[in-house]
Amino acid sequence: MSDEIRGRLERSLPLEFPMDAAFFQQNLLNLRARRGCCYALKLPCCKWTGVKALGAAQQPWTAVAAELSSCETQLKLAPWALDLRVVGYRKRVHHQRPKNDQLELFSPDHGYFEYSAVTTKLALTPPMLWYFTAGRGAQQKTFAELKGEFALVVVPTNHDGAKSAWPQRSILAHNLLRSFQLHSALATPKPRSRKPTYADRIASIKTLRFRFINRAARLARISRRKVLRFAPNSAAQMLYTQVADRLVA
Repeated sequence: MSDEIRGRLERSLPLEFPMDAAFFQQNLLNLRARRGCCYALKLPCCKWTGVKALGAAQQPWTAVAAELSSCETQLKLAPWALDLRVVGYRKRVHHQRPKNDQLELFSPDHGYFEYSAVTTKLALTPPMLWYFTAGRGAQQKTFAELKGEFALVVVPTNHDGAKSAWPQRSILAHNLLRSFQLHSALATPKPRSRKPTYADRIASIKTLRFRFINRAARLARISRRKVLRFAPNSAAQMLYTQVADRLVA
């Protein structure tokens, strides 16, 4: 897949992936190393990884932002014969976590902390790595829209061919909507930040549905032609004219 992406884009374009702990697998780590892909991967705080023991041994923690501190170390993952750069983060929260499932890294005598750890091949400082990993949250909105508005998780039939084609149809419709906004000037540039999120502000399909489709209109027959007539609305007229002109151009 990385070769296909590089083939469609620039050959020298670096590929960077922020990922959650579900992708912490030996075969995927080895694959990324062979393909030369850079990544920031959340580490599961399992006992066999040794992350909890390393975090408990780190003193002191270095301040990253308000109520956020970090520590950095090398983790030798013996079962997989890997030597990983690991950056641990602890964030102070002023409430008790739900179900009291506080991770047993420390037992502070005041307040509570939330802990996380990230392994990476990127040459980023702990503060920049924190923001890079936080940018992964933008993907969750895309997944939620795919599953909700584009019915990606729907099983339409028991036929294997139809079930295989359905998610491709959902993704194609999603990409077509994104392309429509980029080519019709509906997408506006977003202010740049340290988080690797989208470069443009993209409206959801629910928003576009109300702006373009869910409008009161009447189908009339004028001079033997069917005409869709809307109530006078200068803002809507300007919007439709803008999109039509951009698409023609």
